[in-house]
Formats: sequence, structure tokens, C-alpha cells
Amino acid sequence: MNYVEPFRNPDILKVIANDLKKKSMRNYLIFMCGLYTGRRITDILTLKVRELKDKEFINVRESKTGKKIILPVNKELKTALVEYLKDMSPDEYAFMSTKKKYKPIDRTTFYKILKNAALKYGIDNIGCHSLRKTFGYFYYKQTGDIVTLMEIFGHSHISVTMRYIGMSQENINDSMKKFKIF
Repeated sequence: MNYVEPFRNPDILKVIANDLKKKSMRNYLIFMCGLYTGRRITDILTLKVRELKDKEFINVRESKTGKKIILPVNKELKTALVEYLKDMSPDEYAFMSTKKKYKPIDRTTFYKILKNAALKYGIDNIGCHSLRKTFGYFYYKQTGDIVTLMEIFGHSHISVTMRYIGMSQENINDSMKKFKIF
């Protein structure tokens, strides 16, 4: 698996979000769920309508770790979800495939959608996991709370979380730019 980066430019994120929204509300909401919840894409894609509709919190059991996590739903995300889910059955997948009847969109399909959206703006090293990393990157930049972020991600060490969101390298780069012997 290739190493992917978080999106770091909020202006580009807004443009990509708007592009996705114009083309497909489903793809836009997958993107927004990734950015605002920090969940793995496989956990997002398999959410059912009943797990999202009119909810203040998203309650997810992570497929990779089996851990249960409960996260509040961001106001912007909640508003978009209400409109999108209003006519859907509670037992349906929230993010249905257009090709496979009664199945959610698969990871590979969403990867292609996301990759194409990023490449349009010259951004490389992006994949589905970039959304989770972007959540972490901006969460840390805004709060400085690496301990809570570590808990949200289920990491065992702060150093793992820092490296995961790309902050270790960013901190090295920033400090080296300031470093001066003479």
C-alpha cells in the first residue's frame, strides 16, 4: 500500500467538496463524513441510514479493531445528511452503489472518485485514508490536543498519531527552516 498524505489546504478542500457536491450528493457526503468523523472509509461506506438519520452522534464499531466509538455529528454534516437521507429506508446503506443493487459503493470506486478530484487540482499522494488523516491534521492544528486525537484514532502512542497525520515531518521541516548556526 502506498503512503498517502492528508489534505493540508482548506481552500482546496472546499473546492473539492463543492465539485463533489455538484456531481453527486452521495460522494460529497462520503467525503464530508471522512473529513468530519475521522473514520476509516470502509466504516463510512457500510453505514446504514438508521445509523445516520436524525442522529446527534455517529456510533460505529470499527471493522479493523472492533472498538466502538461514538462521535458527535458536525452541524454542517448533519444538515446535509438530513436532506440526503430523508426519503431513504432505515435498512438501506446510506451510500448505495449505482452498479450493485442493495450494496454500498465500494472502496475502490470511491478511491477513484477522490483521486480524480484531487488530481484535478494537482494533488498527489491522496487516497481514501487521506480523509481520516485530514481530520486528524486539522483537529490537531485547531486544538493542539494530541492525546484526545490519539484516543479518537485508537492509537497506542502519541508518536504514532503525530507521524500518522504528518506532523512529525512538518515539525522537522519547520524547525529546520528556522535552524541557524551563524
